[in-house]
Amino acid sequence: MGKRKRYPDAAVRKHILHLNNALPEEVGIYWVTAEEMQKRLIHSGVRSSLTVQMVSNALRLNNTDLMFIERRDFGGQIWFRSKAVHEKHKENGNILPHNQRFKRKGGPQKRLASCINPARGYFRSVPNRHFASINTELEKLEQKMKEERQREDEERERQMSELILIESFRLANSY
Repeated sequence: MGKRKRYPDAAVRKHILHLNNALPEEVGIYWVTAEEMQKRLIHSGVRSSLTVQMVSNALRLNNTDLMFIERRDFGGQIWFRSKAVHEKHKENGNILPHNQRFKRKGGPQKRLASCINPARGYFRSVPNRHFASINTELEKLEQKMKEERQREDEERERQMSELILIESFRLANSY
């Protein structure tokens, strides 16, 4: 049996769904894509190093049996919203994403982005242990990536200096 694959964002993933569920109900009622969820969490105060891939991994790997987040496939897009909000508003005819997300004024359909986001920095003013944990873990990931880039740059520098030394040695011996 092989080793289990360890995702570098595993510590971050476990907080994403909890944070999304901790958003106010007036924004939690809207269906969002994984990309919109990522932007909404960053807008709410999560570090900007949170990626769509991390959110997608959380939705795929940590939302087993749709325990935290409800999912809908509609119009070739996958939509999500808080399970608690979804259960609470089930009697409203289970509004589909396209019915609540678009306005048709002024030409092409436009997203109602202002409706799906809470106040900027929402989690900074509302105590939430998942908010503190996710930002700490993201900071650690950022630091690891920075150190890794630094090591790669140093290795590249070392290789370049070796090539220059070899080339100068070759040129000196060719005369």
